[in-house]
Amino acid sequence: MATLPDLSEFTRWNEELAGLGSRLTGTAAHQRYVDMLAERLEAAGLKVHRDELRFRRWEPRRAELHLDSGERRRLHVTSPFPYSGETPADGITAPLAHCGRAPGSFTGAAGRIAIVDVPNPPVPTALLRRRSGRLPLTLTNPMLGSFVRPPDIAAARAAGVRAVVCVWRSVSTDNAAGQVLPFTTTYQGCPALWVDGPSGDVLIDAARRGEDATVVLEAAVTDNAATHTIWTEVAGADPSRTDETVVVNTHTDGPNLIEENGGLALLALARYGLGNGNPRWRRRHVFTFVTGHFRMPDLAVDHHGQATSTWLESHHDLWDGAARHHRAVAGVTVEHLGAMEWEDRRGRTQYAPTGLPAHELVYTGNPEMERIYQAACRLQRPRRPVTLRPAFGVYFGEGAGLYRAGLPTISLVSGPSYLVAEAHDGGRRWFDARLARAQLGTFARVLDEIDHTPAPQLGRAQPQAGAALAHLIERLT
Repeated sequence: MATLPDLSEFTRWNEELAGLGSRLTGTAAHQRYVDMLAERLEAAGLKVHRDELRFRRWEPRRAELHLDSGERRRLHVTSPFPYSGETPADGITAPLAHCGRAPGSFTGAAGRIAIVDVPNPPVPTALLRRRSGRLPLTLTNPMLGSFVRPPDIAAARAAGVRAVVCVWRSVSTDNAAGQVLPFTTTYQGCPALWVDGPSGDVLIDAARRGEDATVVLEAAVTDNAATHTIWTEVAGADPSRTDETVVVNTHTDGPNLIEENGGLALLALARYGLGNGNPRWRRRHVFTFVTGHFRMPDLAVDHHGQATSTWLESHHDLWDGAARHHRAVAGVTVEHLGAMEWEDRRGRTQYAPTGLPAHELVYTGNPEMERIYQAACRLQRPRRPVTLRPAFGVYFGEGAGLYRAGLPTISLVSGPSYLVAEAHDGGRRWFDARLARAQLGTFARVLDEIDHTPAPQLGRAQPQAGAALAHLIERLT
């Protein structure tokens, strides 16, 4: 039987991915990654299918911020605000106005550069209904902060603001660096930048003195840009189960190695399932590498189902069990392998590793899927699993689409603080190859155990805990 790549080979694959750098949706680096996956699947003897999607791509080229009163002073920009807007090459110069905490009050800021403070509050982990494992009482993560209380760039534009500077609060400078946040907004039509707290303090003092600043955000905007979802099928060995499928998915776009190396795991698992000419599994497995996770406003049919919702809508014949359609009996999602934990320390002035794996957040969609995951992960070393029941409308990652389609799911979606940050080293410093290879082994065992389990025993998606509150959250978001 075919085996999984060993530690050396899987490390090499991840090194290649890190070398591509940031792979945001539809960029040249992202397309190279998708093509690489397709070529290796085809080399293994699999037929690769492509779905082409079109969208408006915004790609930043240069981001700068200068104070213009007296001696010109350049301030540190931690990242551009995704899909905010763009400036001429020489930027936009205007008086500064401090507009308070996010979402911001822009009354009287027309014609000015608005400064908005963005808090990064601790979020109670009670919102994540644990089945097993331990979490602290609260989690602090820039991604959560950007979604809980985001700056309202559209409102700034409507108020006549010329540009916005968003100030990270309670986030260290190194933790703020390169964050591609928030990544779920539509194109805003107003240029915006992120800065750290010390730079924000300088700007607010300058605003009190009535000084001007210059914001530079050059970006390439491409209408009708192309991006691709690819998918392949591994045939099952049991003719009596030809109507049953298992959907295994991830996404391919991301700013660093860990977000998203799930495609490498799916490549390894597809080859593993092929065997040496004899399929390993009784059921047909569909491996889906979706695009659009970082452009859900443009490319997702159902934002709450994430980018996978578009693939599901286009390929009902592979999963919904209608007449002459295959019936998916389970869904498995693999994202963010090898993520180590980093935290802000010393009053959020130092960003450093803890030496532990990041919490391996794993959604298990019903008690049987919990049993399967627990059996599969026992042999994993190192490990730090926390299994979750979908609750309150919260289901992180691309497993959400499978769960919302009614499939029983197992979804790995670790959420370290740097998850959506671009990095000069591609994210290598956050990555542990031994952990990644161990997680890959766990999910090979997950697929083996699902294949040995009768479909009635696998069940369906368990209803969400707190369904009434979940419905309210969904309406509000």
